[in-house]
Amino acid sequence: MSRCRAWAVVLLAARAAAQADECSPGQPGNLACIAGNECFDADPAVNGNWVCRCAAPYTGAAVMMGPTVCMLEECDVMCPTCENGACGGAQDCADPDPGWMSTNDWTCSCRAPQSGTGNQAAAACVLNECDVPANSG
Repeated sequence: MSRCRAWAVVLLAARAAAQADECSPGQPGNLACIAGNECFDADPAVNGNWVCRCAAPYTGAAVMMGPTVCMLEECDVMCPTCENGACGGAQDCADPDPGWMSTNDWTCSCRAPQSGTGNQAAAACVLNECDVPANSG
């Protein structure tokens, strides 16, 4: 190998080692990933391999070199199980829009034969005995 070629190999190796993490402030990945996303650069020595992925508790598929669409199912966060979570027993949690921009819209609803709905809280369940069939026996 000639002396010039050897220097070229050394320079290329040094340049690759000095490659900036594409997720650093001011770098393309850091600028492209939007709210709810986080930038991940698996190998800063390789250019163009960064991804935007959803930051917890958001979910969604990672996207190479661009923002991803993240979802936030608030019932998974606020009511881990509707039996024991914020909604309490005998209630169901519903999140009408799990999009990352739609937050604080989850509700707790009472299960039949009770009725009632709570916004971002357990519902005050009411049992109307006139609506409950009488036992025949």
